[in-house]
Amino acid sequence: MQLLAPLTLVGLIITIICTPGVSGVLRAGPTTDDSRRVRVPNDVPFLPLRWGTVEPAGWVRDWAVSASEGAVSPVNGWFAAGNGTNGRVNGWKDGQPHFAMDEQAAYWIDGMTRLGLVLNNTELKKRVSEDIDSVIRHGYFSTNDGGPEGWPRAVYSRAMLAYFDATGDDRVLPFFSKYWNSSYQMDSSRPDARSLAQSEAMVEGYAYGGEDSLLETALRGLTEHESTFQQAWNSPRCPDYSENDTCVVGSYELEHGVTWNELAKVWALAGPWAGTRREAWVNASIGAYELMNEHDMLPYGVNSAEEALSGIAPNASTETCDVSDFIHSNTWLLRHVGDGRYGDRLERAFFNAAPGALNRDYTQHVYYQSPNLQKIPDDYREYGHNISKRWEMDVFHTPPCCTGNQARLLPNWIHHQWLQTADGGLAAALYGPNRVTATVRGGQKVRVVVDTKYPFEETIAMTVSLLSTAKTLDSHAGATFPLHLRIPGWCTTPTVTVNGVSVGPVTPNPLGFHVVAREWRSGDVVELTFPMEPVFTTAHTITTAALGTLSTPTVTTLSAAASRMPLFRSARSCSLSHSKRARHGSTPSKRARP
Repeated sequence: MQLLAPLTLVGLIITIICTPGVSGVLRAGPTTDDSRRVRVPNDVPFLPLRWGTVEPAGWVRDWAVSASEGAVSPVNGWFAAGNGTNGRVNGWKDGQPHFAMDEQAAYWIDGMTRLGLVLNNTELKKRVSEDIDSVIRHGYFSTNDGGPEGWPRAVYSRAMLAYFDATGDDRVLPFFSKYWNSSYQMDSSRPDARSLAQSEAMVEGYAYGGEDSLLETALRGLTEHESTFQQAWNSPRCPDYSENDTCVVGSYELEHGVTWNELAKVWALAGPWAGTRREAWVNASIGAYELMNEHDMLPYGVNSAEEALSGIAPNASTETCDVSDFIHSNTWLLRHVGDGRYGDRLERAFFNAAPGALNRDYTQHVYYQSPNLQKIPDDYREYGHNISKRWEMDVFHTPPCCTGNQARLLPNWIHHQWLQTADGGLAAALYGPNRVTATVRGGQKVRVVVDTKYPFEETIAMTVSLLSTAKTLDSHAGATFPLHLRIPGWCTTPTVTVNGVSVGPVTPNPLGFHVVAREWRSGDVVELTFPMEPVFTTAHTITTAALGTLSTPTVTTLSAAASRMPLFRSARSCSLSHSKRARHGSTPSKRARP
C-alpha cells in the first residue's frame, strides 16, 4: 500500500490559523481570488477554482447539455415539480422532504447547482437559487421526518457551498453555523453512520471563511469516531473472504458502497487541519481506497456495490449512486493528497462507468450495471423485493436515489479538470475538451482552451491566452507561471511540446505531474500525446482469475470464464451477517440504504 507522500508544493505564508488546537499556515498569493477557500493550509497541493470558471467544450459539453435538458432539468427531470405524479417532490423548497425523498431530492438539487454553474445555464441556476433561498429563509434545514440522521443535510449542504462559491451569498455561512452549532449530532448506536459526512460541509464552510466552531465541531466528531475507521482502513483486508475472518469491522454501514465512498474521504478532507493526527487520517483515506481497489474494483473503474460492496467477479454489479460518489470522493483525494493516480481513477470511472449508467440523451438510467452480466433473472430479490428491473434503463428506479444522484455525475468531474497549485500555477488534473479562466502568479489572468477528442484520440492541445489586467500588457509581454500536467500512470511514452518544440524527456514528479515552468505569451500551444496501447489484464475473483481487456483510459470487457461463474453470488462476507440477509430477502431492522 502506498501511503502519504511528502507534500512538496510550497505556497506563500501570510498568517497563522487561529482556530484553537489547529496549527498551520494559510494559502496565500494572487490565486486566491479564483477560490473562496481562503483558510487552507499552504501545503495542501491543490485547490479547486471557483465554480463556473472551468467550462466544458466539445463532446463533454454536448453530454452536459443533454443532462440539463433531460434528467437534471427542473422541467423535464423526474423530480420536477408539477410534472404529473413526478411532482410529489419540489426539491427542498418546502423544507426537508420525508425521508423517502430527502436524500434523493438533495442529490438532484446538488447536481443541478453544479451543472448550472459549469454550463452557465440560467434556467438551472434560477431554480437552484429559489430552492436555496427558501431553505435559508426558513432558518433551518427542517426535519419533516429525518430524526437524528444528518446524511440528507450533508448532501444538500454541498449544493449550498457550490452556490456560495459562485455567488458569494453572505447568508450561507451564518446559516451553517446556526444549524450545526445547535443541531449536529451522531447517532451513538451507529457511530459509523453517514451523519459523519456532515463534516465535509463544516470543514469547507470554515475554509470559505465561516466561524471557527464549524471546524471545531467537525474535528470533534471525527476524533470521537476515528478508532472505528483506523481499525478498518489501516489494517490488512480479508485475503480469503473467510466467514470467520474479523479483519474488517462487522458493520453494514461501513460495507455499504455509497457509505464507504462517503466516509472514506472525510479523513483526507479534514486531515490538513488535524494537527498531529494528519498523517494517520490521510493514510486512513488512502488505505480505504487501496483496499477497495484491490478487492472491489470492477473494470469500468468503480467499485462493485449491490448495495453492499460485492467483491470482484464478471457478474458483480455497481449501483449508479456509487459512480457519482466515487467521483466526488476521489476529487478530494486528488486535492489533498495531490497524487495523479486519483486523476487516473477519476478518468477511468468517468469515461467508462458514467456512460454505462445512462442512455444517450440522459433521460434514463440503470440502478445497477455489470461488466459482463449475461442474463437478468426474472425474480432476483433484495430486501424482500423483486429488483430484476434494476439493470434496465428507465426514467425512475425504486428507491430513486440513483434517479437523483445521476445529476452529479458530470459537473464534479468537469469542475476538477483544472486546479490551482500552491506555487501560483495551474494543474491540468483531468483531460477533456474545456476552457478555463484563472489568475496565476503575479496577478495575471489567463485563459487556456483545451482542444481534444481524448480519450478517443491520443493528442491534447492547450492554447494559452493572457487576458488584460489592471497592469496594461504590451503585445510582447509575457507571464511566468508553472503548468502542472498530469501524466497518466498507464502511459509509458508520453510526449510534451510547446509551440512544436519538445520540452525534453517527460519526467513526472513523485506525484505524477510533469511541470512546465516558463514565460508564457498569448498564442503559446502546449501539445500532449499519450499513446494508448491495449493491455490485457486479469482481476481476481472468489473462484477464478479472469475478467477482460483494458485499453486505457477506456475499457472493453470480455466474458472470459463467465460461463463457469454462478450467475449471482452472495456479497463478500467478512463476518458480515447482513450480506446473506440482503441477498436472500429478509428485511433489515434498519431502513435499507439507497
